[in-house]
Amino acid sequence: MVTITGYSTREGVSGKTSLFLHVESDLIPKSSKTSGRTYFITKKAKVLAAIDEELAQQLIGHTLPGNITKQEVEPFEVTDYNTGESKMLHHRNMYVAAS
Repeated sequence: MVTITGYSTREGVSGKTSLFLHVESDLIPKSSKTSGRTYFITKKAKVLAAIDEELAQQLIGHTLPGNITKQEVEPFEVTDYNTGESKMLHHRNMYVAAS
């Protein structure tokens, strides 16, 4: 299951505005590679939605069946806004609906 935690809009190169729902997974236990201790993470993704902002606002807090998986994609560069550091990523987190 994933939970809708928010939304954002982006304007494309054509000038058209797109709306994205922000989804977050349930807690996932992980083990530290150095200490072996357990800690928890969540995975986050943004999903294109053909809805208006009013409905997006109402959907915050709702859960959806499915999960978030890491998928390999063409490499792309991202910049950490806090440090200014740039790095290349080869994956994206993507929402996969339950069948």
